[in-house]
Amino acid sequence: MSRSSKFTDEQKMEIALDLVSGKLSHAEICRKWDISSTYA
Repeated sequence: MSRSSKFTDEQKMEIALDLVSGKLSHAEICRKWDISSTYA
């Protein structure tokens, strides 16, 4: 049984774009999206 994501596909795309754009650090993205840095 898989668990459902708390993020929509659109949000996942925005998180990925935040990461590859280089405008925010890994830590800043984790804080912005409330993601544990151990999973990101």
